[in-house]
Amino acid sequence: MRRLIPIILSILSIASLLAFSGCSLFTGGSGTGNPLAQKTTITLCDGSYSQDFEVTIGQQAKITELTKQGYYLTGYYDSETGGEKYFDASGKSTAVWSASNPTTFYAQYKPIDEFVMTTTFAKSGTHEFSYHTHGNITGNAEFQNALKANLNKKLKVEYSLNGYDSDDGEDWIVYFKNVDSYNEGNLTKDKIASKYYGKVFIMSSSFKTISGTASIPANYIYSGEGFVAFVNRGASFGEGKFKNFNLIITFTD
Repeated sequence: MRRLIPIILSILSIASLLAFSGCSLFTGGSGTGNPLAQKTTITLCDGSYSQDFEVTIGQQAKITELTKQGYYLTGYYDSETGGEKYFDASGKSTAVWSASNPTTFYAQYKPIDEFVMTTTFAKSGTHEFSYHTHGNITGNAEFQNALKANLNKKLKVEYSLNGYDSDDGEDWIVYFKNVDSYNEGNLTKDKIASKYYGKVFIMSSSFKTISGTASIPANYIYSGEGFVAFVNRGASFGEGKFKNFNLIITFTD
């Protein structure tokens, strides 16, 4: 019994220290293992409209994405005109939130006829393919906002590429879909071009530049799974090559 007394006293002493120091053996309790996240309230303004949002310090913030027909949102700024952008057009903050950030922000728009987006496939090298190939036109937050706000408009896609086919005189089709899957195997080249806003080109066995313009309903792209450019040579033998597939995208009536 005398040997047990020192052990019991030691246990009691440790328990007392833990109790008085407020320590916890588990994180997320009353100890310092998982302190509560600090939050703050900010206000979003758009003309006469305003809304408050609670954001967390040290995390990326997300607020409402606004749309305005005939325009596209460029982002949310700390001033009605000019100023510094704190949220992109999707409503995501451009950086993790800081306690020193402003608390009032303003939506800024531009007319839809000023929207221009450019993209390039195979810019740094030559792309080879045998039957068909495609690339996703991802766009940025401003493009996605422009689509949502202007479903009654059309996308004007001006494109050009420098291409070559191992089979001189082979037909190529450049066209656009709202999915990145291929199921056109039972269609003729002319039907593919007609159905998917495309154009047929006759290619040569030496590189040449081809170009075209497609008019695509904005609602078609928005209602799908993406915005995808296809190049189809309609042959199971030989190969095609292209480089510098440039696209310029604007909105039209």
